[in-house]
Amino acid sequence: MSDKLKYRVRNWRQYNEALKRRGSLTLWFNEATLSSWYAEEKTGHQGRDLTYSDLAIQCLLTLKVFYGLPLRADLRQQRTLRGKSWRKLHLGVDEASGQVVAALVTLKTVGDSEVFGDLLDQVADPVGQVSADGAYDTRRVYRATLQRGAKPTIPPRSAAVAREDSPEKPEAADRNQVLETIQRHGRRAWERDSGYRRRNLAETTMWRIKGIFGRALSARLFDYCATRPPGGMKE
Repeated sequence: MSDKLKYRVRNWRQYNEALKRRGSLTLWFNEATLSSWYAEEKTGHQGRDLTYSDLAIQCLLTLKVFYGLPLRADLRQQRTLRGKSWRKLHLGVDEASGQVVAALVTLKTVGDSEVFGDLLDQVADPVGQVSADGAYDTRRVYRATLQRGAKPTIPPRSAAVAREDSPEKPEAADRNQVLETIQRHGRRAWERDSGYRRRNLAETTMWRIKGIFGRALSARLFDYCATRPPGGMKE
């Protein structure tokens, strides 16, 4: 039996370049993106100024998560808690386009309605209707929605009762009307007539994001998690 043919690499530079080309990915960007690729503003802090803009960093992090690429960066070691710790990714979705228009990462102890105002502030375009589940059935959410000039479409909780209506609490009237409609005609009729069922389109976007980015965190520290949504965090 003849000996197995052995091949010894001697042209390491060419071999290394061939390996790079094997995993290369060609991307096309428009001129507006390229003009904003590098950071132009000064940080005002000690040390070297930023080289790349937030747009460039977000683009590369998205490619990293989408293709499962390693992040070649050295992070200083810090003591972290053992075991798993959930983070919440709160998203605002335009059901007409399926695009995420607002995102915020918090600890698991932060309620959905607590950050609703922060999400709404991220939306620059006019908002016609806000559809959410019963977790957002709070005065805070109704007040923020009405102040934005939008229609709150939120089902009351199972044990909900009518709230006192007064000039100081104008949000109570809209919620009481929803509660009365459901009591008279049923929740299904209210969902159909109010347009609440279009919220299912936003849920489809949520499942699409989970399918692409997964459910696992790509960073251990909360500060890094907060800058890399929607990289697999629980909403």
